[in-house]
Amino acid sequence: MSVSTSSQSNLPGQGTSTSRGPETLRRAVVTRDKLLFLLLGTEHMVTLPCRLGNPMECFPSNPLPYLERSWTINSIPYQPFVPSDTYAACRCRLLRCLNYTRSSVPLELLGKKWYMRADVLRDWRELETIVLRLRTLSQSAVSDLQRGRLIYSWPEPSRYAYGRGHVDHTKLTLMIIKSRAAFVLILAEIAFHSARRENFWDEIGEGFQPSGPDGFHGGRLQRIGVFVDVGDCNFADAFATMISHRIPLWVYWGHLDKRHAARQVQRQYEPTERELWDALKRREEIPGTVEDDGTRLAIGLHRVPPDSRFVRSPSPIQNPPKWGVGVWGADVDWSDISPPSEPPVQEGPRIQYPPVPNSPPWGMEAWRADDLVQERPCVVWSANPPPLELPVQGPRIQYKPLEKTEKHHSQRLGETWQDFLSRREARSTKTMDTESEPACQVRLQREEHTKRFRVPGSKGAAVFTWTVDDEKGYCVRRHVHRGEVEDVWMQYQDSQCRYDAFHNEWDLNSDFDPTAHFETEEEEDEELYFGVGTAPEATEPSAILLHSHQLVEQEGLGLCLVRQEGSELRPEKLETATLEEILVMVHGIFIPPSETDGASMSTVETQKVERCKSLLSGKATERDSYNVIPNKQLTLLYDGLLSRGNVPHRFPAEWSDLDPSSPRYLLKVYNKTFKVSKIRMAEGVEAVYAISDGKETSYELIVPRASAVLLALRHGSSHTLDELTEYLCTWGIRLLTCK
Repeated sequence: MSVSTSSQSNLPGQGTSTSRGPETLRRAVVTRDKLLFLLLGTEHMVTLPCRLGNPMECFPSNPLPYLERSWTINSIPYQPFVPSDTYAACRCRLLRCLNYTRSSVPLELLGKKWYMRADVLRDWRELETIVLRLRTLSQSAVSDLQRGRLIYSWPEPSRYAYGRGHVDHTKLTLMIIKSRAAFVLILAEIAFHSARRENFWDEIGEGFQPSGPDGFHGGRLQRIGVFVDVGDCNFADAFATMISHRIPLWVYWGHLDKRHAARQVQRQYEPTERELWDALKRREEIPGTVEDDGTRLAIGLHRVPPDSRFVRSPSPIQNPPKWGVGVWGADVDWSDISPPSEPPVQEGPRIQYPPVPNSPPWGMEAWRADDLVQERPCVVWSANPPPLELPVQGPRIQYKPLEKTEKHHSQRLGETWQDFLSRREARSTKTMDTESEPACQVRLQREEHTKRFRVPGSKGAAVFTWTVDDEKGYCVRRHVHRGEVEDVWMQYQDSQCRYDAFHNEWDLNSDFDPTAHFETEEEEDEELYFGVGTAPEATEPSAILLHSHQLVEQEGLGLCLVRQEGSELRPEKLETATLEEILVMVHGIFIPPSETDGASMSTVETQKVERCKSLLSGKATERDSYNVIPNKQLTLLYDGLLSRGNVPHRFPAEWSDLDPSSPRYLLKVYNKTFKVSKIRMAEGVEAVYAISDGKETSYELIVPRASAVLLALRHGSSHTLDELTEYLCTWGIRLLTCK
């Protein structure tokens, strides 16, 4: 191992911390296995304005302050493992998708809201799945070392809503940057666990089953190092433990600002040469470990004497690697580094340990173990190294500020709706135990209001729907905008809606009651237009049978009473008649009797027969055994009723239901303000009617067949004269005049 310095007089630890120049903040460590570890730092650090309380009580909504450098007391155990330069750390292959700044975050406008670009969002979700899986395994690997100590796990990056949309692109950018900071903190937590366990990465490699892309296979997991901030590391024997467990280290070389320069605790655990030798000796004493002299270790040293065997004299080389590569598992290309122009200074003797059989060096992939060459000279860094490669700057986004219209879904990553409701119910039960009296009254008022008014208003409860996400494979909770609540609500039954009074939220999910369904059009006809089969006394033997001539004068079967309640349409005693009598006496349709067609009918023809009976208010009637109408004729009749041209069976123009003096006057039942008067007969078969609503509007219509009016009044949704006339014109009725 070798440590490179730009000048030996500028070694860290010499002089005061405030006198260190920017050139002392950049160092590089090169191991014999050709791996480069850059030791970066910042010249000035920002002091955290205030310190939060116990992180177990509530994690802050903003993770960005936890990336700052001047923490007097660590609020989380893995705070020292956060890299000082997060953008340089995100240049490795594993974290390349996180390498964005505020001005370069890729956004796209979909509708009225901004979203992260689809390909970047997909990479972030895959990385989150891998990182969370790795953290779970890391916590399991050190579970026997806890001894009652809790692990302060940072929330998932999705909690900071990088996958959501927002009408304001500036706020969405801030949400994405916070999510990126959460990624860094979780990786620091993984590094913290790796520092506490011997052979940590061996255990992780055995238990990690990658389910993502090929870029995350187990061989590259060994290339993840540990980030350590020597100024804030307050854990006793931290460096000795890491060295003994052969963990690659990333050492922070920065310094605090003037307000914290006098704090001596920052030098308490700075690794010295003596500590390094003690750690190597301890590693030799660990049972079952036979390692080399530190070629797998990359660590920065403070207060190192010039004649130390851990420091080599720099040798000039050509084409040094770019600034910022080789960070946290990055792939370093050494092809552009030329051999030294002069032989390096001979080092003192090294203590040699026999290597582990078939074991590649730390920080190396297995396939590169055979390509090892002799030790490379350390890299010489100038006082002004090349600038860092900034991410690609995206186009400047022009936007118009809009009001916030969306609420967070509160669903965790990978959480199903059953788990979500169980978690909410457990939280509500716990809240109820400590609920105050005013809060209880407010909750009860909400519940009472939802019983009276199901659909929430513009200022009512928030509405969320559960829809299946094909990519995730489970239901995702999405917020419904205020203007879309009424339309979305009509798609669910009451049993598929659940209200949470504690959070004042509605959840709509078809899986709440999979058996619920909406009434079909035939079921509505059955209820509104004399569904004989649903009448309570349909099978009673005491039902009164009326003759066909009595049926015309009774307000019973076959009358088209539109816009009436189903209970009012059901007679006290069922009046029955045959289907043939209804066609002749009520609708005026006479079909000559013929022999019964015994040929089999298709499914479509059978449906037409049933539909024809429903339209003619004779769905459950019996058939005349003497003058039976074949089913084939009923299918033709159904086609004629729905056609907009010539029909084989024309309704008589003198249909009594269009006569205002008739007790079964349809327009009077439909809308009492309509006035209809018969003007004259046109060409002997067509009648001209004048329809008005009692106001200025008046229409004269030529009615060729009464069936058009029947279907219009029965299935139309018209409420005004204009709407009714427009609907009638679609059924072949011609408009004579319009005033």
